[in-house]
Amino acid sequence: MSASKSSLTLAALALSGVAIAALTGLGGVGLVAIWAGMAVTMLGMSAAIRAVQPAPAPIPVRVPATRRDPR
Repeated sequence: MSASKSSLTLAALALSGVAIAALTGLGGVGLVAIWAGMAVTMLGMSAAIRAVQPAPAPIPVRVPATRRDPR
């Protein structure tokens, strides 16, 4: 994940954790528990997606042929 994508994901997790805690009336401990659970779930899902995706093909490098001596 890129830095901006991961920060957006963490911001979304934090906002959703705050919303769930506000709706359920949980205190700080409940908020932290919900946020941590969602963060672990998101990290696990992204790791699983990376494991399923095939590795990128190596970039071919062309090596110039050596010149023969015309003599």
